[in-house]
Amino acid sequence: MKKNCRKNRLKILMMIGLFSLLVLLAVLYFLPVRLNASVAVEQLYQYEDLTPEELYVEAESVLGRTYQVTDFELTGTDLNEVNNTAHLKNFLLQTDLEIEVSPLVEIKNLYDEKQVYVGRDIDQSKIHVFYVYEDGHEVEKDEFSMPGKPQYVTGEEYAIETKADDQTLESVLKLNIVPIEHVEAHAKYDWFADDEIEPDGYTVFYSDGAESQIDPSEVTVTSEDKIIQNGENTFQIEYHDLPYEIHVFGVEKLLVGTEVIEKEDYYIDQPIPYDQLVFVMHFEDETTIEMDKEDKRITVEDEERLLDYGENLFCAKFKDQPFEFTVHAIEKDIASVEPLTFEAYAGEILNLNSILVKYEDGTEIEKTDFVVDQDDILELGENDCEIFYHDHTYQFAITATYRPIVGATVQQPADLLEGDVLSVDTITIELDNGVKESIAASDVTFKSDLTMISGKNTIHFEYHDQNVSFDVQAHPRTSARLAYRTYAAEYANAQFRHISDNIYATSTKGSTATGVYWLTHVVINSPTQIHGGMSNDTFGGSRERPTKASKRQNWVVGTNGSFFYYEGGWPALAGVFIKDGQHIGGAQTNGKEMCLRSDGTLFTPQQGTSAADLLNQGVVQSWGTALPPLIIDGVGQAKAPTVNIKDRGTSQDYNVSYPRTAYGMVRPCEYYIITAGEKSYDNGLTLQELIDIFLSKGCVYARALDGGGSSSLVFENTLVNVPCPKGSERAVADFIYFTG
Repeated sequence: MKKNCRKNRLKILMMIGLFSLLVLLAVLYFLPVRLNASVAVEQLYQYEDLTPEELYVEAESVLGRTYQVTDFELTGTDLNEVNNTAHLKNFLLQTDLEIEVSPLVEIKNLYDEKQVYVGRDIDQSKIHVFYVYEDGHEVEKDEFSMPGKPQYVTGEEYAIETKADDQTLESVLKLNIVPIEHVEAHAKYDWFADDEIEPDGYTVFYSDGAESQIDPSEVTVTSEDKIIQNGENTFQIEYHDLPYEIHVFGVEKLLVGTEVIEKEDYYIDQPIPYDQLVFVMHFEDETTIEMDKEDKRITVEDEERLLDYGENLFCAKFKDQPFEFTVHAIEKDIASVEPLTFEAYAGEILNLNSILVKYEDGTEIEKTDFVVDQDDILELGENDCEIFYHDHTYQFAITATYRPIVGATVQQPADLLEGDVLSVDTITIELDNGVKESIAASDVTFKSDLTMISGKNTIHFEYHDQNVSFDVQAHPRTSARLAYRTYAAEYANAQFRHISDNIYATSTKGSTATGVYWLTHVVINSPTQIHGGMSNDTFGGSRERPTKASKRQNWVVGTNGSFFYYEGGWPALAGVFIKDGQHIGGAQTNGKEMCLRSDGTLFTPQQGTSAADLLNQGVVQSWGTALPPLIIDGVGQAKAPTVNIKDRGTSQDYNVSYPRTAYGMVRPCEYYIITAGEKSYDNGLTLQELIDIFLSKGCVYARALDGGGSSSLVFENTLVNVPCPKGSERAVADFIYFTG
C-alpha cells in the first residue's frame, strides 16, 4: 500500500514539472526582448518630417519569434540633416534607427509670367517654390514669404524664404523684367510758363514698345525748382522709387479776353454757380481754352458774395492777369413780404433789420436791401408802416411796446445802515440797447420793503409794466459805522482814514502856537480790538520799530507805549505791568500806570493797588509813564511844575513844548490819540495844550505815554510822524494799537 502511494506522488510531480516546462517555453516564445526597425519607403528627403507610416518595426522574442509593431512612439522626426537618428519605443523596448536621406541641392523659384514690366504689381500667387534633391526629386512648397516684399517691380531679384521647422532657407527669385525706356507727362491744357509743374497724367514707355498710363499720384516730382520756364524744361521725377526725367515745353500766354458760358437761369440770393460756369479764355496767340473754376489758376474776388438782381460784375485773375466777368441773376415771382427781425418800441423810430420774402414757388429768403418809409415816432400799440423793395411798395402793421429794461441802479448813501429806510429820489434804468435813463422814483411802484437789512438788499419795483430790481448794500449798525455817519465831515477831511464794520479811524494834522500834532480818532466795536503789544512779543527783550510790529500784528492804527530803559529795552516807571490779562511784573502800583479794563475803560489806579486787585478789576493791559494824568473824570488836572529845559530826556514831567504821545477816552471804545512833534524836539505840544485838545473832544480821561524820539504814529503800516531831527524811527519796548 505504501509503495503505490509513492508511485502516485512521483507521477504527479513529473506532470507538474512537465506543465511548468511547457509554460516556460510558451513565455519564452512570446516574450519580446528586442525591437528591429527599418525604412519602409524607397527614399526619404532632407527637410521632410519622418512619419510612423514610413517605417517597418517588429519585435523579436527570446526564442526568435518576430511580429510587426504599430503602436510605438517615434521621436527625432526632423530630417534636417543628411544622416539622422530616429528613436523608437514600445513599452519597455526601444531602439535607434540611423536614417540617411537624399540631400537638398537647390531651391528653384519660378514666376508664371515670362516678362514682368517695371512698375507693375508683384503677384505672390504667381510665384512657385520647388525643393530640388540630389536624386532629381522636386517638391513644391506652398508656404513661403518675401521679406520686405515691394508692391511694385523695381529690380530683377527678390529674396524668398521658406521654413523647415525652425530653420529659414533662403533663395532668390529672378525675374525677366522689361525696363522703362522713358516717361512722358501730360497737361490738361498747355504748359504755361511760371506755373508749377503739376501733370494731369503720365505715359510710361517700355523697352519692348509697350505703353502704360499711370496716375499722377504714383509719381513724385523731385526737382528742387518746380516752376516751368519759357521753352524747354527738364524735371526729375521718381516713379516707384526709380528716377526718370520728363521734358515739357513752357509757353507764355497773354490773356486778351474772357467770357462766361451760362448753362441756365441764375437767381438772386444764390452763390455764384461755379459748377455751371465755363470760362472761355482768349489768348494773344489766338488760342482759346475753356476752363472751369476747379483750375487753381483762376481766382475770384469776393467769391462768397450772393447774386443781386440783374448783372453782377466780378473781378478775377488768371494767374496774375486780371479779368472781369458778369453773371446775370433774375428774381422769382414774389407772393408776399413780411417784417422779419425788427425793434418797435414806443417813442422810437422803427428799426427794421430784415424782411421775409416769400416766392410763388414756396421758397422763402431773408432780405435786407429795402427802404423803410417811416419817419414818425412809434406810439404804444399798433402802427401802420410801408417799405419799398425792388420797385414795389408793401404795407404792414407793427405793434410797438416799451423797450425792455435790463437793469437798474440808485445812488445810495455811503453810510446806509441796517434798520435805515431807503430814501430814493431818482432811479437809473438801463435799456437793452445800453442806453441809460434817469426816472423819478415817484413814477415807479415799489414792491419791496425799503427798511434795510445788513448786506445786500434787492429792491423790486414795477415800471412800464415791467418788473425791475436794483441792489443796495447796507452795513451792520455797529459803533464804527455809526461813527462814520456821525463824523462824516471829519472823515472826509482827514489825511489818513479807515472805515470797516468793526473800526472807524481818522488822523488829521493840526497845529498850536508851540508846534504841530496829529489828532487820531478811533471808534471800535469791541474792547478786544485794543491791544498792548510787546516788542517782538517778549517783555524785556529786544526793542522793535512800530512799523515792523504793525505789519506783524496787523494794526489799523497804533503808537509807541511805555517809557523804557534804553539800554535793556525793559518797559519802565510803572509799579505793575499787565499784558493780555497776564501779570508780567511788579507787586503794586506806583501811580504811574495807565490801565485798560476788559470793558475798554482807560484809567489810572490808586497808588499801592496790588497786581491781584488790578486783575480782579478786569485790567487786561497796562503801560508805564513818567507824566501825571491829564484828565480824570472829565476834569483837567493841575499844570505840571516848570522844569528846566535842559532836563529833557529824563523821566521827569515838563511844562514845555515837547514831542508827546497821549491817549484820551471819550467813553469805552471811543478814543482820541495825540501824537505831537515832527522833525524837531522843539516842534511839540505842552501838557496844557494836550489837556485843552482832549477836553474839546469830550474826553473824560487822558494821559501821556512815552515821548521824545519814541513818539510815533503808525496808520495802516505807514509811519505818519517822525519827531527825531535825523528822520529815523526809534525801536521801543511796547505798543498800544487797534485792530479791525
